[in-house]
Amino acid sequence: MTEGHNSKEQLKSIIERIIARETDKQEASDDIKDILSEAKSNGYDAAAIRAIVKEKLADDAKRRKQSELAETIETYRAALGDFLTSPLGKAAATRAGLMPPV
Repeated sequence: MTEGHNSKEQLKSIIERIIARETDKQEASDDIKDILSEAKSNGYDAAAIRAIVKEKLADDAKRRKQSELAETIETYRAALGDFLTSPLGKAAATRAGLMPPV
């Protein structure tokens, strides 16, 4: 623990904030269960709904990851320069999945 006059209060505040978020998280989880129960009582498949929600939440992260990957590939291509235009470079890049087959 850090030395100082407020370190005890600071630690207490941090713990209280985490506990509050954990409580919020549990409440949100309970709300989601209630919503899924409602959906199920209306004839919907809760597992399918969960899968769709997971898919939709992952879309943004997946798109961001793909974009970052594309930038990295372009950086690598620029670093390789003329090598990629040589037959050996094209073959290597194609085999590594960096270029479509010719």
